Amino acid sequence: MSDLQAVDITVVERGVPKQGTHGKSPERAHQDWTIKGLPTEAVSVAREAAKASGMKINAWVSHALTEAAQDIGKKCHEGLAESSENEFANIEIKKLRERNEELIQTVNTLTALLAKSALNK
Repeated sequence: MSDLQAVDITVVERGVPKQGTHGKSPERAHQDWTIKGLPTEAVSVAREAAKASGMKINAWVSHALTEAAQDIGKKCHEGLAESSENEFANIEIKKLRERNEELIQTVNTLTALLAKSALNK
């Protein structure tokens, strides 16, 4: 299982956080994120994106994960009434695989942009 899959699964299992908690339950809102195994380039790109948005990296990561969880949550409910449990599971597996591919493409794109940026310095 990739790190992105693990993060995605964790976000889904914990649910969508309440507004204003930046991705954490109120009692944990003051704690920092720790995600091990991320490539240095991915962390650098996240820092740059956070800086560009005027946010601290922890808040930016929380916001990005919250949005991803909300998107997954919305997709989970589409067509639920028309599907049996097995059909629903198959649909969700397909959606998660598609989302995983999107995340892989995003990471690859950001890594390529970072590498290109480093070469141009």
